[in-house]
Amino acid sequence: MGKKHTEEVVARARSMSGWALRTFTTRQKDPMITIWNTQVRSILDYCSPLWSPCSTDFKNIDLLEGTQRSFTRKIDEIEGLTYAERLKALKMYSVQRRHERYKIIYMYKIKEGLVPNISSTYGLQFSQRGRHGCMCVIPSYPLYHNKAITARNCSFALTASSLWNVLPKTIRDISGLSVDAFKRRLDKALRKCPDEPRCSAIGLYTDTHGRVSNSLIHVATNHE
Repeated sequence: MGKKHTEEVVARARSMSGWALRTFTTRQKDPMITIWNTQVRSILDYCSPLWSPCSTDFKNIDLLEGTQRSFTRKIDEIEGLTYAERLKALKMYSVQRRHERYKIIYMYKIKEGLVPNISSTYGLQFSQRGRHGCMCVIPSYPLYHNKAITARNCSFALTASSLWNVLPKTIRDISGLSVDAFKRRLDKALRKCPDEPRCSAIGLYTDTHGRVSNSLIHVATNHE
């Protein structure tokens, strides 16, 4: 999928966003959030666990964030704020953080046996590792070509398991709860992690804390 698919998704989202902004004249916060959630967001999120860019694929991540960044800039009550500040004021996730959240939720469903594992041969495995809690283990298999290695590194199996393993132990050890209950606890944990997406496509990420990217893999800490 990669760049071509991301560009197609972004084009559809921008088209819908433009239509919505032409159709509805209000720029008040609550109606604008409703318009975004009902008309545009689902386009960016549909099947995202399968195709969302890798954590350091800055160009494609910027493309995805651009639609939400542009839309939120038009909301009256938060004029003058940066994108990250607008997200915080609106209690919204960045597109990247939302996509990673979906992956984590699907991981919980796999762990609880609510959905099929990704493969009978190379499926995701969970093990209880003492004080480290429930960790995800990916069965290893040899790869000899760079393209295959890149594809594996950007696959759901690797990215989702990495996201799972950086979650606090209290989240990874949850078992027997409904998916909705897991979501509530996950959201509470995610609120403690800075969500400061990139705002340009220059190919570099600048962060005062030295983080590689805005991904939970680089932001979250694996402790209580």
